Amino acid sequence: MIRHTLIIGVFVFSALISFAKHFVDSSGQYFQFVCPYPDSEYNNINTLIAIRQGELINIDDIIQNPENVSIVSETGVLYEYTLRLLDDGRTINIDPIEDFELNTFISVSISGIIIAQSGEILPSLTFSFSTSSKIPDAYRKDEILLELGIDPDEEIIEGDRVYPSIATLVNTNPSPGYIFMSTTGTEKYIAILDSAATGPIWNIESGLNGNDFKPNGDNILTYYNRFTFGWNLMDDYAVNYETIYMVNGYNCDDHELVILPNGLRFMQAYDIQTLDMSQYVIGGNPNCQVEGLVIQEIDDTGGLVMQWRTWDHLIPTDNNYLVLTESSLFLWHGNAIEVDNDDNILLSLRNIDEITKIDRETGDIIWRWGGGNSSTSQFTFTNDTKFTFQHDIRRLENGNLLLYDNGNYNLNQASRCVEYSMNMNTMQVTLEWEYLHPDGLFAPSMGGCRRLSNGNTFINWGNVVNDSYGARVTEVDMEGVRVLEYAYPLGYNTYRAYKDDWFFNEDAVGCPAPSAINYDPDATILLIELCQYDWDVDGYSPEMGDCNDINNTVFPGAEEIPYDGIDQDCDGADLTDVDGDGFDIEFDCDDNDDTSFPGAEEIPYDGIDQDCNGEDLVDVDNDGIPYPEDCDDNDENIGLGLAEIPNDGIDQDCNGVDFADVDGDGYDANIDDCNDNDNTIYPGAEEIPDDGIDQDCSGADLTDVDGDGYNADIDCDDNNENINPDVVEIPNDGIDQDCSGADFVDLDVDGFDANSDDCNDNDNSIYPGAEEIPSDGIDQDCDGEDFVAIEELYSIGIVMYPVPANTFLNLQTNNTESYSVRIVSMNGQAIFEKNTWTGNLSISCDSWSNGMYQVEVKMGNTCARGIALVMSGKGEK
Repeated sequence: MIRHTLIIGVFVFSALISFAKHFVDSSGQYFQFVCPYPDSEYNNINTLIAIRQGELINIDDIIQNPENVSIVSETGVLYEYTLRLLDDGRTINIDPIEDFELNTFISVSISGIIIAQSGEILPSLTFSFSTSSKIPDAYRKDEILLELGIDPDEEIIEGDRVYPSIATLVNTNPSPGYIFMSTTGTEKYIAILDSAATGPIWNIESGLNGNDFKPNGDNILTYYNRFTFGWNLMDDYAVNYETIYMVNGYNCDDHELVILPNGLRFMQAYDIQTLDMSQYVIGGNPNCQVEGLVIQEIDDTGGLVMQWRTWDHLIPTDNNYLVLTESSLFLWHGNAIEVDNDDNILLSLRNIDEITKIDRETGDIIWRWGGGNSSTSQFTFTNDTKFTFQHDIRRLENGNLLLYDNGNYNLNQASRCVEYSMNMNTMQVTLEWEYLHPDGLFAPSMGGCRRLSNGNTFINWGNVVNDSYGARVTEVDMEGVRVLEYAYPLGYNTYRAYKDDWFFNEDAVGCPAPSAINYDPDATILLIELCQYDWDVDGYSPEMGDCNDINNTVFPGAEEIPYDGIDQDCDGADLTDVDGDGFDIEFDCDDNDDTSFPGAEEIPYDGIDQDCNGEDLVDVDNDGIPYPEDCDDNDENIGLGLAEIPNDGIDQDCNGVDFADVDGDGYDANIDDCNDNDNTIYPGAEEIPDDGIDQDCSGADLTDVDGDGYNADIDCDDNNENINPDVVEIPNDGIDQDCSGADFVDLDVDGFDANSDDCNDNDNSIYPGAEEIPSDGIDQDCDGEDFVAIEELYSIGIVMYPVPANTFLNLQTNNTESYSVRIVSMNGQAIFEKNTWTGNLSISCDSWSNGMYQVEVKMGNTCARGIALVMSGKGEK
């Protein structure tokens, strides 16, 4: 390791401090996460540097130019480092090769980070932080163990012991799954119990290890290792294969480990630092030992993805329970980490009655939800007395939050499992469900509750102080009915309990009974319910497929005796194959003849169905056409598809009749010739209209007597060639020339038919489209109404109609001038206004009340008024 002392250390240091302030002001512009937190204190001397920009980045420029990263102490020490980009492609870890000095000021400058997609080079990042005055806890593990009264050299005992007895208090159809328990007491165990907790299916005596034993991540088990301050990972063969740790000098705490299926891990640590409390409270101890909390997200390579510390985001006065002038303060006490449904983090801080939501990308606090004695809560409770000293916050599938309320400071000092909904618009929290034990159990510490997949809730009551039992666990349905409850003797306790469908690899599981056929004393997991027995001693149990375990001649693979009614080989049926041709009687059409079986070669005309297709092959005349396709199998010239010879009395093509064509027109009387005595009659012959003969065999004669090309079925007068659907109609002659059903009547000779659209055929000024003369009482345009001209409006060329109006009120003019209109109800309320319009204007009035309205129209300086009557069906005005 090389450490360089800079000659221009003071100058570099000053420049970095200046830029650090710039970074703090614009941190959101370029980088979303920086660790250590800029300007933060109490960082361990072996802290690595982590930064994340948010997009995929390229660090090739930094690798090629190591001087792009500068890590400098206030004394001018320049630190060398190792650098890597984590698998997420967004987060850089920079790890100084040598530890920093205690209680010093460190400045960091990083340049050359490139956005991978765009190639953009980001501006330089510069920030600073201070180191702690204490040695990191990770460097003093043995010392800490001794302080806890634990011999670091003590052998870790993990082995089989007699598991403590479990008292079953309720067992009425609990949910399926296995129960995962870590129990403390005179003897300490981690164990997996069956779904009703009647006993362990696997357990080991775990010594001081084992806290928070549970399924985690992708099919692994985890539990806390108190000797190494890490977490043991166990595979589905019950083998410990790895112990994982936090970074930056922190010892893992035993309250929480969350592993996601993708391998990302969330852990926490307590961090005691010397804090001058006099800067927060009058009389505060200037050398107070204050316990902070650190949570980290670590990837499966040990890389730091995210770090969050109470030192950087919370203040000691958030705690309203402690006397802040004491010499030591345990302010926060984190006990649960939950990855929320939006991928951010929920953190349970027990000692301040708070659930804190943290942005997983930036570390910023999103919201704070406080319970009983919280002064920082952003939420109010609508119907609850609030939780205190809670455990085990979890997000439910329905979007609500579930937690265990220890209730240390509740008015009713009893613990409970509670479900809340949160309204993020009103910032209100509503109690949706709770369960308090009928015995009023109260646990000042530990405990947790989890919602199961079937809707039941699994509750570990924690360190209960008012019970005749030790650890007690309850499963209830959504109505609060207990379906399972079990308890351990006094002296045993458990931090959390879980129910899950996780199970060991089937290769690790065996039977413990020596009398069983599958006895396996070497299996990792021994389950009596897996034992199988062979009562007839033929080497097979019923579970192995023995279909008759009281007959040792019957077992899978036994020699089958055909036709004895017994299924010796347990394949599901007796073998019936008397002729030994390999086909069961179910498929063999003659099981007494080994030449007859499905797929055998067929011999024609032997009377035997060799191939079991249901018939013999018959082809006596050897014409290649078998019966029944061959209608005369004694004549090779007769068969389906052969050419037919007409009128010979023989059915050559086997269609059922001879080809009969008496009139010699080439068409068969048996099939399509409708008159075989007349060679002018056949399908396709030329049809002679109106001769009463169906020449073309279409089923009817063509009738067109007048020769106008129209059959009588569409010609309304087939005796007159001037009458058919295409003839032009002659008006007023009393004749329907175009077969429309009536003569075209136009008495007033205005070009419109009185039968259909002329509303007055005695007046040639009245017809559809005629110019309407307003207010003359006549409907000139046949639209069903006369224009009603309001005298004053009509004076400026405006006609208003209809009267009364219903859906639309129309203003019509032939003038090209521009008009404006304003309509006012009789109580003076303006209903409609339009400043400029020309031509015709249609105004919707179907929403107006029934009554009269004043219509005022202006054209230039000329104004005219009229009254409109509206009957819209909306009721009286």
